[in-house]
Amino acid sequence: MKIATSSYPSFEAFVFRKHRTIIWLGTIYLLIQFIIFKSLYPFASFIPDSYGYLEAAETNAGIHVWPIGYSKFLQFLHAFTTSDTALVFVQYILLEAAALYLTFTLLYIMNSGKLVAYTLLLFFVVNPLLLWISNYVSSDALFTILSLVWIVQLLWILHRPRQYHIWLQALVLILAFTVRYNALYYPFIAIAVTLAARISFVLKAKNIGISILLIVAFIWYNCDKYKEMTGEREFSAFSGWQIASNALFMYSRLQNDDNPPPQFNVLHQITLKHIDSLRRLRNRPDSLLGVYYLWNKKAPLQQYMENKWGQGINSAKNFKEWASMCKFYTAYGTYLIQKHPLSYAKYYLWPNVINYYIPPIEILDHYNIEGDHVRPLAQSWFKYPDNQVRGFTKEIKILRWHPILVTLANCIFLYSAIMLIAFGKLKQANYSFKTTFFLIIGVWLSNFSFSILASPIVLRYQLFSMMLFFSYGIILLEYIVKNGDSSEN
Repeated sequence: MKIATSSYPSFEAFVFRKHRTIIWLGTIYLLIQFIIFKSLYPFASFIPDSYGYLEAAETNAGIHVWPIGYSKFLQFLHAFTTSDTALVFVQYILLEAAALYLTFTLLYIMNSGKLVAYTLLLFFVVNPLLLWISNYVSSDALFTILSLVWIVQLLWILHRPRQYHIWLQALVLILAFTVRYNALYYPFIAIAVTLAARISFVLKAKNIGISILLIVAFIWYNCDKYKEMTGEREFSAFSGWQIASNALFMYSRLQNDDNPPPQFNVLHQITLKHIDSLRRLRNRPDSLLGVYYLWNKKAPLQQYMENKWGQGINSAKNFKEWASMCKFYTAYGTYLIQKHPLSYAKYYLWPNVINYYIPPIEILDHYNIEGDHVRPLAQSWFKYPDNQVRGFTKEIKILRWHPILVTLANCIFLYSAIMLIAFGKLKQANYSFKTTFFLIIGVWLSNFSFSILASPIVLRYQLFSMMLFFSYGIILLEYIVKNGDSSEN
């Protein structure tokens, strides 16, 4: 069985001829929606991460707590305008454009019907989550944009490869890697797709070579910067803190009778004392899997750092001290995990598996989480007349049902994939169909594994996967229904 190819000779004709009217209507709707939204929420929304990104941008830092890519993006836009509205608009338009790029590519490749096309277009154009994500001074929108463009290039490499797809894939891959380290598994997916693609050996070598070269260069750059600062080569100091934080969430649920190696004694005593104090509380701040052990000033990691250096992580002034804790916290977290592997699976991994399917909304249900003001850094960067910000309402109730969309996207995708295999349709499909299917399956498996192992999952981290799996799941489901009674040609 073969995929029925589109009747349009080119992708451009398919988009701008067949869907010209809906593109115009969608563009007008997006602009009207943005204008209304900014009249209700005239300021961008800030979270604690926002000030780290702004700080790195203002100081032109080479490395920071978070990957440096989004700070460079802020610097680039700041060269043209200091308007936060312009930042939000650029993020929103690019995010919608990337979503539609993915949608039209899948529709063209799979030759989907009008019902599926209208369903997906409505999902992406009307969905308020994309607008809210774009209103944050955060890397979430930019990372999703780059991830969507990256996956589309891989789809074209599998179906109708052109040399510019090779170069664009490599460029977008490294950009995504510098924005968020969730892209750590992207190079492996890209290499597998390149090897499977029906392109010349020379193009395969170019794609794999340039991708690896750019990633290695960035990793080497980061390691050198950390070497200059702390005397230790590290790719990301954040990893050590995250490992220790994940381990402490597990350890706080146990009866603690460990005797750790001597180098951990001071930190371990702080940990035991803190866990004992938490047990006396009716409402524990670590009751849900999250970032409590990473950032709370009373939690053991911040307390130990303050005891050691006389300060916690509050600004770039003590970033060096924060980064220097990486290897020690990696070792401590690893010790606790290796000591209690089953408990780690029970108290950290399993709750994170649940979060993968029903991700907590986290900060997205509140506008400007720190209240009705911004810190001086944001006021200075965006040239606000004062530090006051306002919005129509603080509680964003419309987004509280969005975790269900992630559940729906995963369920539709997994159901469609299982049915495709169970009905024998995958065996009948042609090479392009099979490679696309295995590409998306590979992304799902990689995203699932990386997400639950790396850090506590929240809704904004799963925007890319939700958009990809919902789109492909709906299209795959239509394909199964359409070819239900078809026989192999």
